Amino acid sequence: MSIKLHFLFFMGLAMASSRDAASSSLPKSIIKKIDSVTDHADYVSIDPHYSSLTKQIPNKIKGSTEDVGSSHLSSDIINRYRSFKESADNVGPSRLSTDIIHRYRSFKESANTTNHQTDPNHPPPTLHESMPSRRKRSISTNLSALSRLRRSSNDATFSTLQSHISALARVVTGVSLYNGLIDKSISSDQAITELMNLGSIQLKDLETFDNKKVDEFVKKLKKTSTEMNTKAEESEQQIVDLHTMKVLWSESGDLKTIPDKSRFDDLKFLKTLDLKVLEEFKVGTDSQKSLESLRSAAKSAVDAIGKTNALKTLKDMMSVHRFAQLVDYYFNSEVVNLRYPGVILSANILLVKEDFKELQELAVKPDSVFLTMKEIVSSSAKNKNARQHTSGFINGYNDLMQASKDSGDSWLQKALGSFVVADELSVFKEVEKEMKSLDNVWNSARNDNIKRSLHQAEQLETNTKTIKYESNSFDTMLSSFQNCQFPLHVESFKNDWVKLSNGLKKVNRKIETVYSISRFTEGRNGNASETLNYLKPHLQTLNHGQKVNEIAKGMMSGTDYHYLTNSIATDHEKFFNCLNDIKEDSNGFSAPAQLALDIRQLKNSTTFETDIATASSAVTGSSKHISTIRSKIEEITKSETGKKLVEFKELVKFSKPLGDSSEALSRVQKVLERKKELLYFVENGHLVEDVVELIPVSLAQFGVRKNWYGFDELSSKILNQLDKIQKWIDGLVKSEELDSYGSALEKLSGLGDVDLEMNRRLAAIDFLQQQIIRFNLQRPEIVKFKETISPLESLNLEFSKFDASLSTMSSTLTGLKNVGEKPVKSTTMAAGLIGEEKKLTARKDTVK
Repeated sequence: MSIKLHFLFFMGLAMASSRDAASSSLPKSIIKKIDSVTDHADYVSIDPHYSSLTKQIPNKIKGSTEDVGSSHLSSDIINRYRSFKESADNVGPSRLSTDIIHRYRSFKESANTTNHQTDPNHPPPTLHESMPSRRKRSISTNLSALSRLRRSSNDATFSTLQSHISALARVVTGVSLYNGLIDKSISSDQAITELMNLGSIQLKDLETFDNKKVDEFVKKLKKTSTEMNTKAEESEQQIVDLHTMKVLWSESGDLKTIPDKSRFDDLKFLKTLDLKVLEEFKVGTDSQKSLESLRSAAKSAVDAIGKTNALKTLKDMMSVHRFAQLVDYYFNSEVVNLRYPGVILSANILLVKEDFKELQELAVKPDSVFLTMKEIVSSSAKNKNARQHTSGFINGYNDLMQASKDSGDSWLQKALGSFVVADELSVFKEVEKEMKSLDNVWNSARNDNIKRSLHQAEQLETNTKTIKYESNSFDTMLSSFQNCQFPLHVESFKNDWVKLSNGLKKVNRKIETVYSISRFTEGRNGNASETLNYLKPHLQTLNHGQKVNEIAKGMMSGTDYHYLTNSIATDHEKFFNCLNDIKEDSNGFSAPAQLALDIRQLKNSTTFETDIATASSAVTGSSKHISTIRSKIEEITKSETGKKLVEFKELVKFSKPLGDSSEALSRVQKVLERKKELLYFVENGHLVEDVVELIPVSLAQFGVRKNWYGFDELSSKILNQLDKIQKWIDGLVKSEELDSYGSALEKLSGLGDVDLEMNRRLAAIDFLQQQIIRFNLQRPEIVKFKETISPLESLNLEFSKFDASLSTMSSTLTGLKNVGEKPVKSTTMAAGLIGEEKKLTARKDTVK
């Protein structure tokens, strides 16, 4: 025995030595991967969730520890890691030193690693699977600086809460789905539609899909796009502008809603407001002292502003912004060219009518040709639609078998009293397999170009259905418009309004930022570096451009607010009122005019037809798979595997609130993942206006601004929502108890909704890039800006729909726990006594 032990001991030493030697000769491809990560480390955000480096390094470290080739790391590797970790623990607030990066590379080179990336199509691991092994814990515990960079002090608490609630939601949804299929309250088609994320379309639409209709309509669209008369384009744009101004004015009210001069005078104190400490704030070597200084400066500023009515007045200036936008729109449009009847106008109007007549011939039947394809190519998007029966399955069918794994998790069993239905939920295994096969058929149509083409085609199709054009009514509407009294084009008047509006918006944004800093720093004495890093975009907002008192002086000097109510303003008001009083439905003419403009753009697309054909082919291959999935669901209702789940029918009432809570947490997680891009958007959005001011043609400037309008207000909303989310996370208390989660989730309600309107924002940037090329402005930062913010297009910041469920989560979880505990005793005994009827009866009597 002694000889054996000595032999094993020396064999272990030899193996450790061989591992050390092997680890020093990594393949070049692996070294390049390491370098690609560490080369990004010239700047590392202390905000722990979102730096690309901090997301990758810890995962790569963990991966490396597992791939060395044994259950133990050599002492040399561990020492290098400790050296790297200790240095990182002492890193400054914003940068990792070159030495630390080199130590990290050295550590990585010793621990032969592979890059473990999460498959986006694979469901998240179960709670049990996500628990770190002993080896992982030996590396990742003891709070390395990297883990603090990647995660804030309370992010682990949030992750635990999210994983537990998501697991509960999946299990409860799985049980409820089974029982719904059994008692027929959920049809197989409803289940398939929701699990495949098909939104509003019906399965019969897929099964009866006719790609010939698609081909015919696409050819019609392309043919029409080449036949539209180019001479009518200018008049059609003017008709659209006419209707747009009418709508804008109906939303603006009138000049009476604009605050009077005394309210404007309330803002004069801003000319002497000294925010120098905040506007020139720099983080010092002592983060805690810097935070205290920032908190004090923000509080002093808020106290000074609070002694006046400035903040309320700034918010009440919305009517000024709307009127300024409308005046700018009128000035840059060419609707005045529709004013004078004559030979040229009459000829152009005849061409417009011909275009409208051609568009009427495009109109299709009520059934959509493109909607089905559009829903298919976007069906992989998570949380796309509200699900009536499967709200807990955020990832659709991918969560079916995940629910079975979740049920076996020890935490869930403890929380719900040995609630084990893993075997029963495996009844969905074949359904998930067939749904994956169908999803793979659709994958061929899921690239961005095809999605854009389908969106374009579906919009054009929808608009052709809504054309309600009558030639005689068109003439009457045009005549009514020509009878309006047009205001003079006084450029100084327009410029004064735009200047005032822009100044007010800039001041308002900076003042709101001061309030945001004050709210966020109040009572916050934790990780000072983390807090200061989070507030970087706020400080950048104050630091960028003119100071508040400079803006105030500029917008108030010489204006004295007189032009808000002078005769020129009154003339504009009369004109807009005249537009509003036109009885004819201007939208009835604006819609086909816009459709004509949009269809013209098709002739410039080289991939439109092939994109649609690819999507059409993918949909055509659906029928066989749908039929198979239906048969698999039918087998579920007859199988013995899931019978025990019938005893948990009561769980259905908890499915929606749990699903809503799970989805709310999922959206919070996505906000955290995209926080870097969100803050970049807020911090650098001013670039758009900066470049717009370099464009020498005012009409081109307006082409950008009409889709960029409202950015300042949007920025404030984003920062406010991020503040709320961060404060909620910071307030979480670490706990493994189900009872404690109710109150935590209830505090999540009230985040509100923020609509990023990224389609409009990206359209503005696209148009801006065209002008940059047109006028040779050479502004590459706009390209980077668009690339960075493009991922925000899929980000959903709407949370109010979950408030009703979140606000009652304490009672929901209590009720769930009670239901989970009641049937468990009998079902557990039944599972162990199948075929032993007498003993089962005796046991049940005992339980009673």
